[in-house]
Amino acid sequence: MSTSTNSMDSSNLKSTEKSVTGTQRKITVLLILVIVSITVIMGKELLEMNEMCKSKELEKKALQAEIEKLKLIMENIVLQAKVDKMEEEKGQYEKEKMHKYDDIDEGEGNEIFEYTTPIEFDSKILTVNQKEEYMGYRSVFAKYSIHETSANFSEIFYFEISVINLKKVILFGFAVKQPMPLDQNIQGRTGTYTFSNYGNFWANGSRKGTTVQFSAGDVVGFGVNLATRQIFFTKNGQHLGVAMFVAASPTDVTFFPFISLFDYNDKIEANFGPNFKFDLSTL
Repeated sequence: MSTSTNSMDSSNLKSTEKSVTGTQRKITVLLILVIVSITVIMGKELLEMNEMCKSKELEKKALQAEIEKLKLIMENIVLQAKVDKMEEEKGQYEKEKMHKYDDIDEGEGNEIFEYTTPIEFDSKILTVNQKEEYMGYRSVFAKYSIHETSANFSEIFYFEISVINLKKVILFGFAVKQPMPLDQNIQGRTGTYTFSNYGNFWANGSRKGTTVQFSAGDVVGFGVNLATRQIFFTKNGQHLGVAMFVAASPTDVTFFPFISLFDYNDKIEANFGPNFKFDLSTL
């Protein structure tokens, strides 16, 4: 009896051990499956996150590329605007250069000259007139230099004045514009080339000689050859010969036509062409 009972207990123990072992195996398998599932799910999520990050990185790069493209477009627009402005200014300059003295025939000559009272300008033609009851030098300077009114430096620049009234002194010629005074005698100053009604001509501060005098009713001209640096005068259509040479190359300095009057009622008419008393083609 006792032996039989022991055998049954031993059998039950073995059966229990087998049952426990089987359960453990199942649990182990389940745990493995769970771990594998979690790993697969996490791996998938990680892959998705990685792909998302890559996509966002690509989007970021694409956005940066678009921004850079827009920057280039804006820079090109700004640059083109500057180029257009420069072209416009160049065109305006060329237009003005071609028509510097066109408005003289239209009665607007006073706009191209700077002047100080008591000098007056008539309206129809460029007429410089000293006001009444005033004595003393008064000068007018063209706003544009002889360089700006010549297509190239090989040309001859020339202008004439018709003397309407003359009591004392009329000077005319070329001068460095600044810092030349408008209310003083500028003959004999450095940077001036002048011809007076007394026949005197001065070059760069020194008197160079005496030539033909002029008076009311005469038409006198003052010219410079920008290639040879020769300065010449004319009277009533006649060439008076080469008077002097410009001290420096005309391409290195800037000269402005000027006219000076001294006594009240002194009056001249200026002519900047193209029709002159003197025939420039004879030079």
